[in-house]
Amino acid sequence: MRSPDEAIGLLRLAEEVDPADPRVRYHLGTALAGRNRHAEAIESLEAAMRDLPREFEKMRADACETIGASRLATNDPA
Repeated sequence: MRSPDEAIGLLRLAEEVDPADPRVRYHLGTALAGRNRHAEAIESLEAAMRDLPREFEKMRADACETIGASRLATNDPA
């Protein structure tokens, strides 16, 4: 992988191939947050949270933390 933007592009392709995989949306959301694309990150992470199985509790906790940080970064009180 050469750049975060390349990773985002590949994750978007993976999302097209398997839109039902919440792990792809989780990784896409964290990559987007890392590039300060917070609105997109929140959307992707919230979608992942809806579908991640309970046994993925660490991933769910990380998603919640990233959503919170992204909301703070954009002054989004939701």
